[in-house]
Amino acid sequence: MAQKKLADEINLLEESSKSSANLFLLATKDEKIIGTANMKSFLRKRISHRGTFGISVLKEFSGQGIGSMLLAEIINYAKSVNLEILELEVRTDNIPAIHLYKKFGFKEYGLYEKFFKIDHKYYDGTLMLLVLN
Repeated sequence: MAQKKLADEINLLEESSKSSANLFLLATKDEKIIGTANMKSFLRKRISHRGTFGISVLKEFSGQGIGSMLLAEIINYAKSVNLEILELEVRTDNIPAIHLYKKFGFKEYGLYEKFFKIDHKYYDGTLMLLVLN
């Protein structure tokens, strides 16, 4: 399983390097990765004004401002590469994450039933976006 996760991360990094509008961030403490964030722009011209992203922080480090720091960097970078909209999907039961995104100005714009499937169980997703200009 660890090899699969490592291969997934390598693929994500390779994909991120294909566009200057993509970004991959690491948050570390004592040489340990405690958080990651990645932003990907869309390559198709008609949707190239949009970007999507994800943030993950280890549970034992949640509530320490790491997610806020990563999200601020994502937003600043998105603006610097002239993206107009950032969007994401978050589990509807991830209240702390939804609160974080709203704190930065994201709005809920939809519900996607059974968006996530984790260990054979479905979870709904809240679709959120931030207009940058």
